[in-house]
Amino acid sequence: MPDGMTLFDSDVICEYLDSLHTSRKLIPVAGTERWQVLRLQALAQGICDAGVAYRWETNRRPENLRYPPLAEGQKTKLIEAFDYLENELDPKAPLNGGHIALATGLDWIAFRELADFRTGRPRLSQWYEDFCARPSMAQTGYSGQTHDQGQPPS
Repeated sequence: MPDGMTLFDSDVICEYLDSLHTSRKLIPVAGTERWQVLRLQALAQGICDAGVAYRWETNRRPENLRYPPLAEGQKTKLIEAFDYLENELDPKAPLNGGHIALATGLDWIAFRELADFRTGRPRLSQWYEDFCARPSMAQTGYSGQTHDQGQPPS
């Protein structure tokens, strides 16, 4: 920020960006639209949380310490969220902070090849493909692998 303070967390950054202008907000200030955006942000965060936990149990944790029922539970959360989005996501809604959170979360899921959200979900798949075609998404794609100190890359 101009005063040197660093902001973190996507929700906080979106709120800050919204404070810089008077046009349509990424996070509406009131009404049903606000709660819809915040609900979508929360769902996107839940997808990310489940994705991280799933990846940890299937890829990152030493194999002898993995707990398959936990991995399957996290994958089930992902699949149920994808099914919900297939039915509830409005592909014609104006861009908002929930969309940004969802698209980046799905992009990370796809990048890590964690769970298929495209097959059998044509609406969600098309929405994701359309969103990824935006210049802002095309220019900020994920790359590279995670490296832990003392462990080989995975």
